[in-house]
Amino acid sequence: MFKFVRRTTFAAVFLALLVATAAFAQGPLQEETLGDPVGGGMMVIYNDLAVAPDGTPVVAYSDGGSIYVEQWDGSAWVRLGDAAAPADAMFSRLAVGEDGAVVITYLTTSDDGSTALLNAAQWDGTAWTPLGDAINLYASGTFNYDESLIVMADGPVVAWREASEFMQPDQLYVRQWDGSAWQPLGTDAGLNVDPAADAGVSTLAALPNGRIALAWDEGGMTHVRLWDGSAWTDLPDAPAPMSDTSLLRLTATAEGDLVLLRAGYDLPEAFKLAADVDGDAWMPMDGLDALPGLADAGYVDDAALAVDENGDPLLAWSNGGSGAAGYARWTGSAWEPVGDAISFTPLPVSFIASVALTPDGALDVARLNEMFGLQVTQYTPQS
Repeated sequence: MFKFVRRTTFAAVFLALLVATAAFAQGPLQEETLGDPVGGGMMVIYNDLAVAPDGTPVVAYSDGGSIYVEQWDGSAWVRLGDAAAPADAMFSRLAVGEDGAVVITYLTTSDDGSTALLNAAQWDGTAWTPLGDAINLYASGTFNYDESLIVMADGPVVAWREASEFMQPDQLYVRQWDGSAWQPLGTDAGLNVDPAADAGVSTLAALPNGRIALAWDEGGMTHVRLWDGSAWTDLPDAPAPMSDTSLLRLTATAEGDLVLLRAGYDLPEAFKLAADVDGDAWMPMDGLDALPGLADAGYVDDAALAVDENGDPLLAWSNGGSGAAGYARWTGSAWEPVGDAISFTPLPVSFIASVALTPDGALDVARLNEMFGLQVTQYTPQS
C-alpha cells in the first residue's frame, strides 16, 4: 500500500496535465492536417511527438544523419535552430516540460567506434545546448534504443538499460540533470529487483510535488517504484506477468491513483493503483479489447496516457504497421471510445506512428506519408 499525495495538494500543480473532454460525442473525429510534412523532402527514419504546455505539438525526427525538432506555431512548422545533435547521431527521445523546456536524447559513436554514448541537449530559445558530457557510455556495446525521458522542474530525467559486460543481463539506471552534471537517482549500481534478471523496457512519469513514477519490465514482471526526492519506494508489481512487454506508460489522476498501460505483441492491458491506504493492488481496467480498431491492429507501437478535467484517464494508441490509431476514455468501469477509430496508409515495418494528447483534448498523430515525409494530423472529438 502507499500514499503519495492528498487531493488538496494535487489540484493546482496537476492542472497543466489535465485534458478537457467534456461532452464528447461519438462519430468521426474532426481531422486537420497540420501544415506540410516536416523533413524538407528527407526520408524520415525515426520520430517522436510531444505537446507543449500551450497545446502546440512538437515533433523530433531523424533522417539517419541529422536530428531536427520543429514546433507548430498555429499556422506552420518552425524549426528550432539547426540540427539538434552532431552529424550521424541516432535520435532517441523527445520530451517537453511544464515550463516549455524542450529536451532530446540521442546516441553518438564512441571515439574508437566500438559502441555508443547516450547524450542529451536542451533548446535554450536560440540554440541547442548539450547537457554536460555523455549521460552514459554503453561500454559493453549493448545499447537498446528504448530510453525513457521526462522533464521535471528541477531537470530532465533519463532511464535506460545496459549490461556491464557482453552477454550479461541488462541493468536499469536512472539519472537526473542537476544543472551541471547527471546525478543518479538512488543507487548508480542499477535498480533491478534481481540483478541476475534482464531489465526490459521502462517508462517514467512526472508527478506533482516533484515526484517521479518509474515502471519497468524485468524477467516478464512489471515492477513499479516511486521517487520522493530522496529515495525510491517499491510499489506493488503489476499482476499477470507479460513475457513480451514492448511498451509501458504511466500517469496519475488528480486523486493520486496511478494508471499503468502495458503492451506486448498482443492486446495491451491497463491497471489502476489507488493512492489511498487500501491501495495495495493493481486493479484491471477492462474494455481495451472492445475498442474499435485495437483488436484488429493486434498490438500498439506507441501510446499516450493523460487525465481529463474530470479526473478520468485517457488513452491514445497507434499501430503504424497496420495504419490504425484510436482514442479512449475510462468511465470508471470500462474504456469507451472517443470518436471512431482512425485509419491511415500502413507504414513500412519498424516505422512507428507517434501519438500525443493535447491539454484541450485533441489527439495528435505523427506518421510517415507515402513519400516518407513526416505528416502530423490533429484529431479533435466532436462535442
